[in-house]
Amino acid sequence: MPTPMAINAIFAANFLILSNLKTLDVKVDGARPVTRDPKHIFLQLDKLQADFEPFFQQSATNGHEDKVIYAWFDACIGHISITANYTDQWQQWWRNPDDVHLYQFLGKDNVAYHTVIFSGSQIGTRDTWTKLHHLSTTEYLTYEDGKFSKSRGKGVFGDSAQKTGVASDVWRYYLIFYRPETSDIEFNWDSFISANNNLLLKNLGNTVSRVVKFLTKNFNNIVPDHTRHHEPSFDLWKKSIDTPH
Repeated sequence: MPTPMAINAIFAANFLILSNLKTLDVKVDGARPVTRDPKHIFLQLDKLQADFEPFFQQSATNGHEDKVIYAWFDACIGHISITANYTDQWQQWWRNPDDVHLYQFLGKDNVAYHTVIFSGSQIGTRDTWTKLHHLSTTEYLTYEDGKFSKSRGKGVFGDSAQKTGVASDVWRYYLIFYRPETSDIEFNWDSFISANNNLLLKNLGNTVSRVVKFLTKNFNNIVPDHTRHHEPSFDLWKKSIDTPH
């Protein structure tokens, strides 16, 4: 039987009310949906339609009543407006192409919008803007044989990652090490645990531990200075280290 979420999605997409249907049997297996008192309070827009339509018509700009603005036009400009909302000095960033280089980090599905749409919008104003300088894109990071979906509770996100108790440096290490630069990468917990225990703790952690013990034993916990001024005596310095004490 389809999940309640799937059933709700079907009815919502077609603007149907379950209780108004003559036949409630599910076509897949003949089961009957169960009506329940909802937890949400809904805004009944159908009852506001007569009052809402005049307001909606007024919202259009004269001469463009039948036109719409492409969503990604407005979305990309949001980068600028968000900065302006944060600080009055926003023009030091967004109107300063000589001193500011704009780096953007995106998923592969957003490349066209931030390269062509955003840059084209800036150029079209015939004004001075800080435009894209470097674009770093990645493939998809998937989750356990599927897509991340916050609405469906599938995946691990910033707030839930914090609640796991796993140190933030471990998250940073794993996500950077497995950054999907050339192909889609799947996040799964077994891989995450293995990377922490083997790559991070055993390999890197073991190296750091050896260095710390070496400094403790031979240099009283102090990293000795070694600059270019020491280079003429490098062989002698290296020999002193290699010689057992």
